[in-house]
Amino acid sequence: VGSEMCIRDSPEYVLSNRELEKLVETSDEWIITRTGIKERRILKGDMKGTSIIGTKCVEGLLEKTNTKAEEIDLIICATVTPDMFFPSTANLIANNVGAKDSYGFDLSAACSGFLYALTTGTQFIESGLHKKVIVIGTDLPDLCHMDLLNTLSKLKKNDLILGPSNDGGYWLIAFS
Repeated sequence: VGSEMCIRDSPEYVLSNRELEKLVETSDEWIITRTGIKERRILKGDMKGTSIIGTKCVEGLLEKTNTKAEEIDLIICATVTPDMFFPSTANLIANNVGAKDSYGFDLSAACSGFLYALTTGTQFIESGLHKKVIVIGTDLPDLCHMDLLNTLSKLKKNDLILGPSNDGGYWLIAFS
């Protein structure tokens, strides 16, 4: 498996440890020492969720790989912070980017979710069922219902397209 590019997007609003010090009893030093986190990216605005970040990345991915949305067979979105439970975030992204001939589903497995999604996407390619599968890993931890420091942890975001190679192997168009 080879990598040809990285696609990444993060919300513009930055929440620093210094700002967190005003909200809860903590310090910049305490957070950095225990987590290494210096800032978090928070998606702000009504009706903005995980699919917004995923859509931006998939649009960039399609553009940079010169892939038409209609060529995508399947979109798998690894997330524990879906926009809603129905329709899936993957289907919202497919609709947003115009992938009219694809279908999608979300895979919810927290930290290991992207690896499960990658494995699942690879199996669809290996079986010969699909030629191009987009795998997305995206979470907006500010939407999680955990303690405040975990809730405001870093945004993770990964996208890739999987496909068969000419030599019978498999390639990875993009990964971040």
